[in-house]
Amino acid sequence: MISGDRRREMTCALSLAAAGLVLLFSLIRTPELKFAMAWTARMLAPAEWPARMISRGFRAGFEWAADRQELLAAIEDLKARERRLSADLALSKELDVRQAVSDRGEFVIDFRDPQAWWDEVRLDMAGQPSPQKGSPAVKDAGLVGLVTDSAQGRTWVRLITSADSYVPVVAEEARDVGVAVGDGNGRVWLRYVAPSVTLQKGERIVTSIGAGGLMPGVLVGVLTGNVERPSPDLIDYEIAPAAPLSRLQSLGFLEKGQK
Repeated sequence: MISGDRRREMTCALSLAAAGLVLLFSLIRTPELKFAMAWTARMLAPAEWPARMISRGFRAGFEWAADRQELLAAIEDLKARERRLSADLALSKELDVRQAVSDRGEFVIDFRDPQAWWDEVRLDMAGQPSPQKGSPAVKDAGLVGLVTDSAQGRTWVRLITSADSYVPVVAEEARDVGVAVGDGNGRVWLRYVAPSVTLQKGERIVTSIGAGGLMPGVLVGVLTGNVERPSPDLIDYEIAPAAPLSRLQSLGFLEKGQK
């Protein structure tokens, strides 16, 4: 139970607090107090400036990090879509090649000189019209070589492994151009790529647009990851041919200039 003296003390304290609040609210409205408050704020502003700048910096940093993460996620999404589109286009091109060969059929290889195994083959056209010089020969939708000569129902094809074979190509994903060159010993190399470019193992190498009448996009092969440096400024990338060049028995042809 609260005593009388204690009750009076509490009553006086509450009364003084109420009076103080009333006085404070009345003073806030006076010009003198407003001026004093504004002057005090201006005096304290320089001391608050570093804290405000740090706060703004942290806020800007957090916003930049969030925007960067969002941008990176968008870039990865675009890359994934591009890969899917490239895969769809590659499949479509492969189907086009297979359909073009199917329409005309394949022709049997009737001669392959063991001394020039990786250079050329001869085909029996079986009474069919011979393809034009420069027409691409394919097997399993992969480029085998180019027609070099036709006579008396026979057609000669220079293989892409021949040291005399030069096929303009492009890296399908990186879109860097070069030339597929044979070494005469069963291997094919991608040469003349810009020194600043680094291509990855598994990159698909296809014929390029304007490649001497070749259908663009015909698969030559994929990069093995093996590289050689003929000079400090040049890098040669080994290509694993898409066509089974060591065990060819028949070939199909695409019309020169066919798209």
